[in-house]
Amino acid sequence: MNIFITALYMAKSKKSSKSTEKTTVEPKTTESSATTASTTPEPATAETIAAETIERAPTAPETTEKKIENKPPIERNEVPEKKGKPLLLIAMIGFGIILFLCLAVFALWYFLVRDNDSDKDKNGNKPDDTAECTFDAELVEDIAIENSSDISAQDEFTKTWRVKNIGTCEWDKDVELAFVSGDSIEQGQTEDIINTKKDESINVSVNLTAPSVAGTYQAIWKLTDNEGSEFGDPLPLAVVVKAPVVVPEKADLIVTSVKTEPAEVRQGSPIKVIAKVKNQGGTNAVGFKVSWRTATSPASPVKEFPGTITLTPGQETTLQLDYTYQGWSTYTTQVKVDIENKVSESNEDNNTRDLVVAVQEGLADVIVESITYNPTTPVSGEFTLITIVNQDMTLKWWQSASAPNPGCEQVVEGVAAGESKSTLCFYVFPSWYNNISTRAEIDTANVAVEGNETNNTTTKIIDVAAP
Repeated sequence: MNIFITALYMAKSKKSSKSTEKTTVEPKTTESSATTASTTPEPATAETIAAETIERAPTAPETTEKKIENKPPIERNEVPEKKGKPLLLIAMIGFGIILFLCLAVFALWYFLVRDNDSDKDKNGNKPDDTAECTFDAELVEDIAIENSSDISAQDEFTKTWRVKNIGTCEWDKDVELAFVSGDSIEQGQTEDIINTKKDESINVSVNLTAPSVAGTYQAIWKLTDNEGSEFGDPLPLAVVVKAPVVVPEKADLIVTSVKTEPAEVRQGSPIKVIAKVKNQGGTNAVGFKVSWRTATSPASPVKEFPGTITLTPGQETTLQLDYTYQGWSTYTTQVKVDIENKVSESNEDNNTRDLVVAVQEGLADVIVESITYNPTTPVSGEFTLITIVNQDMTLKWWQSASAPNPGCEQVVEGVAAGESKSTLCFYVFPSWYNNISTRAEIDTANVAVEGNETNNTTTKIIDVAAP
């Protein structure tokens, strides 16, 4: 760069010096045709006068003055010099050489020095290029077998483990899953191991067929490298195989479930009994009935589910009936299918299912049984007879539907379960009315916990006669 700047400066200086240089003028001399013989004139003669006359004859005048040129004389074969350009060219060539050298030095550093440093670890140490990679695996998760509780003899299932590559070798399709030890279980095709780099995790699976004999089976698998050597954590398997299901040739009716809604049953409150019935046999079960016994006592009521039922092999249906316990206790109830023994079954001993129902003491249910006016058509006064059931509570009576306040308010005390009481209320109607709607309401403050809170009000339409 310094060479380039110096060359430019020299070229500019030379150009400036040439522009200020003075030009040199070479005057052109002319020879006189007359020869000066002497500074002293001689006397003129005829011959001399004639000769002078001839010599002084008019001729084209010569111009002795010429325009002075500033340009230096140029030789015939000389090439004009191009001012300053050779030095500029030299400077540019020098700059290019310097730039090329800089790029070459950077390339050497990048491809030689830097590449060598990139192989070093965080401590500045380079790995041994001759060292071989190692295979290793860690069991991350022993994934449960899907529907493991329903594996029967000869069922096909898949066992999966999640493993992590904790070695230095990358896994590929040459890494395989191999049985190592344990109970012999028929093995199907294993899934190929996908490419797995260090610290990556994958699922490895094997397809299996459950043994034909029921029991608990355990086995171990491991991963193997491309040379067949085992590596990594053991991959365990534990499975319980159930006995094979044999479908009977005849129908076989069973009760799969029974429950009440609500689950909490109270005395005097209606419930629903819901049962599920299934035909697990091999032929149709046609036209049978199902019943529910409310308790195990022979004298307890037996209720039939509505309709007759037909089920094909493997079919299941849901039945429902309504019932209300009048007493409270703990009862063992029972649902029974084919109560008339109309279906020929492979097993007649599995047609019932029991359900224990704990019936709690019933809640209060307060009602206004009636409103009685005496006289029937009040004139100037009346009394109200109200019959109620259950606890101590407030009774209110309104003389009309639009009345802002009750015309009568009483406290009813000491009412036992199932007991009725009457109370009197006196009221004077201020005027006469036709078809006036009166009403009485019990437990207006909701102090009683009732099984039914919607039946606490009774209305009655009356006429009030003019006096």
